[in-house]
Amino acid sequence: MQITDSPAEHGPRKNRIGLYLFTAIALSVLVYLPGLHGPFVFDDLHNITQNSALALDSLSLDGLVAAATSGDAGPTGRPLAMVSFGLSYWMGSGYSPQAFKALNIAIHAVNTGLLFLLLSTFSRFAGIHAPRYSILLITAAWAVHPINLTSVLYVVQRMNSMSALITLGTLIGYFQVLTAPRISPGQRSLRALLILAAGTGLSMLCKENGVLTPIYALVMEVYGRKHADTSTSQSEKPTSYRARTKVLYLLLFALFSYLGYLGLREHAYSNRAFSLTERLLTESRILWSYVFDIVAPTLTSPHFYQDDITKSSGLLTPWTTVTAIFAWAVVFVVTIKATAPRSRLVAACILWFMAGHLLESTLVPLELAFDHRNYLPSVAILVLVAAGIHTLGQHSTGLSKLAPVFSIALVLGWAALTAHRSWMWRDELSFVQHQLATSPNSPRTQHLAGNTLESLAKQQPANSDQLLRSAATAYRRAAKLDPDNAGSLLKLLVALSQGGQTYPIEIESALLQRLEFARALPVNGNTLANVLQSEALYARLDPNLLFKAAEAFQRNTRAPDHQKLQVAIALAQYSYNHLASYKDAMNILDNAAAYSLGHEAQLYVTKALLMAASGKGDARSELERAKRYDLTNRFHSEYRHIERQLSNQPE
Repeated sequence: MQITDSPAEHGPRKNRIGLYLFTAIALSVLVYLPGLHGPFVFDDLHNITQNSALALDSLSLDGLVAAATSGDAGPTGRPLAMVSFGLSYWMGSGYSPQAFKALNIAIHAVNTGLLFLLLSTFSRFAGIHAPRYSILLITAAWAVHPINLTSVLYVVQRMNSMSALITLGTLIGYFQVLTAPRISPGQRSLRALLILAAGTGLSMLCKENGVLTPIYALVMEVYGRKHADTSTSQSEKPTSYRARTKVLYLLLFALFSYLGYLGLREHAYSNRAFSLTERLLTESRILWSYVFDIVAPTLTSPHFYQDDITKSSGLLTPWTTVTAIFAWAVVFVVTIKATAPRSRLVAACILWFMAGHLLESTLVPLELAFDHRNYLPSVAILVLVAAGIHTLGQHSTGLSKLAPVFSIALVLGWAALTAHRSWMWRDELSFVQHQLATSPNSPRTQHLAGNTLESLAKQQPANSDQLLRSAATAYRRAAKLDPDNAGSLLKLLVALSQGGQTYPIEIESALLQRLEFARALPVNGNTLANVLQSEALYARLDPNLLFKAAEAFQRNTRAPDHQKLQVAIALAQYSYNHLASYKDAMNILDNAAAYSLGHEAQLYVTKALLMAASGKGDARSELERAKRYDLTNRFHSEYRHIERQLSNQPE
């Protein structure tokens, strides 16, 4: 990626590069330390803190396998990332946010070093005479940029940063092999493709984004080859290059085909508030918002959840949709027509940025926007920023002298902004207050505010009435902002009941209506299950209402079976623990077999737990059934608990 055509550094300046790189890495650590003790949020709960398989009390093979196979966030299960979460639990002796976030920060620091090595290696491959301080500034800017905060402090996105770590390492190996001396062109291609295949596979075991690794390689190689053709460097014969890139183009075609399959499947968007067309139209605007947030981040944008984005229902609704599409069309024309060296650089950076968003910002029915999707794509935009500063410096001697100073000031400014955002993540209350200030119309922010205020009410009995009223207000607002949100309505009833207030029958009716007919938001099933499992939450609610709520959710044809199973298990636990009805609990679990396909072990281990606790039924038989279905021994800790209970009972 061409920044300047100045010759490479030699002597003392080159010797100082290592020290400067270490400084950049240290700075990348320092800016995140204020958020080290911050809370687990959003998907952290389902994937980490509510995942008992990650609770490793020792590094046994059974435990590690159970942790590795406990993920359900993507098609691969992301086993490498899941194992790392288990190790964080073990190292921190529990679900300590510090232990989890410390490893995230360390991974980001390693990625900073790898990015510097990749840019340096690629410069040699393409014959680009880029001073190392230019590469260093790009690396430092990426390391401290606020767009990457959620890839570091949002614990579950270790999946993303670990995948990026392997992708960066793979690309370094790929281009090092292609520039290796005393190896025939055919051998270079074969070895490079083998490295690419292995690295892509490993990266996908952290997160599916790893499938983009060959696409990144293709973008870099095509640009690098075009630059090499106009420079003094010729790395290999054209026939070898063409054969290798054909393989990469075939992989790109296969990826597009698979994305089309995911997006065009029947019912693919049944549980989204937008259609495929609306998603694609909206993403045209969101991608530009990412670019602006990378180039000119502010104190308030963007917020964490980004669930209050206005969707594009047509080209003129809102009018910025057609403007965004037209702007991207212009960019692509420039990309296709690029012939001059600087134009090629712009084209390569745009293609890298777009390649990084192929999976999460196109056809797949995911959430509309998240910052962590820019972890690797943002590199390209920062290269363009650096190139723009250099180009301006070339027009004036005065500007040329100021360019390095301005670049350093920009990096330090972004570092300060990231440190400020990190400070806003220092604890749950600060996080919620910041989110409310930046995104008051976010349903998830309002729901989280309600949860936080409820927790504070328990900690501050003297202020509990006022805090519970504020919690109820937040839940009411969350439910109003999203007409499919039943979870906030349920928590509204809990907050009103805890505060000694009666609630209108209309709220109960709306709750049951949403549970049965609304799209199956995770907050609906998860909140219902959590309420049923927590005496502090369900104690003041009418049991008839809770049974009606569970039955309504079971009738929802849009709710996935695994969520229905979770609610059924929670209802069975409620029946046994609160109503002291073992018979009803077992009947509920028997009926839950209808939607336990693929989760039979969880159903049987729950039966065994209730039988062992009550001393009724054949717990050993249910335990053996659970083990037969649990091929990865995911519930090994539950098995030990049941066996200990049974060993204390007379045979």
